[in-house]
Amino acid sequence: MFKKIKDTFKEVYKGEGLMNDFCEHLRQIGINATLLESGSPETIPSLVRFALGSVKVEDRNIDFIQVNRTSTGGGEDSGPSRLMHLYHYLVRANVEALEDKLKAKLKPIKKGFLSKEVVDFKWEGGELAQMLNADSDLKNKMLKEWLNPLVRPIVEIKPHKKHRCVWIMQTTERPVSLGPSLLMSGAQGLREIGRKTFPTREDFEIYDRIAQHIRSITSAWP
Repeated sequence: MFKKIKDTFKEVYKGEGLMNDFCEHLRQIGINATLLESGSPETIPSLVRFALGSVKVEDRNIDFIQVNRTSTGGGEDSGPSRLMHLYHYLVRANVEALEDKLKAKLKPIKKGFLSKEVVDFKWEGGELAQMLNADSDLKNKMLKEWLNPLVRPIVEIKPHKKHRCVWIMQTTERPVSLGPSLLMSGAQGLREIGRKTFPTREDFEIYDRIAQHIRSITSAWP
């Protein structure tokens, strides 16, 4: 019993096994992906504390995907501990003097007094947000894939001058409770939960389309 709990905590903090699963998943959906070794000079430091690893993507607008886990809650006033998976889609680019242009955040548009059903999405931010709002093909893909509350992501785009890249930051909207039943399920059970948050082929195409617009801004800037 104690070994199972120990293995689960090891999987929470190190993500052993899950990154191999993720890289293989990307290949199965047609993405040319390679898992980067820990400490590889190609990796970019994480924006959160617990980075599980990075995958390099070839021949697409996205250069890397970084996988992270984070936990919330666990305090006296914040309820039970909850586990969230975060996927950061990175585009390498010189963003100096472009920070305001490249910032964007996705906002759901809701209707209804009680149910607050999401009926549309709107990007808020600078020039990039305007370009994303004007892309009808992107909007149609988002409406098709993300109206379901079970899969709706939280997306924010942040440029980072120091690391010469743009982060498309995606968080699962419905975190998993890190309770006794999850701990007792062991590392394999936690990997199964992690697999459920892997992006689909359709999700990846949405993020790659966003990355295409990022590149159009950074490449046009002298």
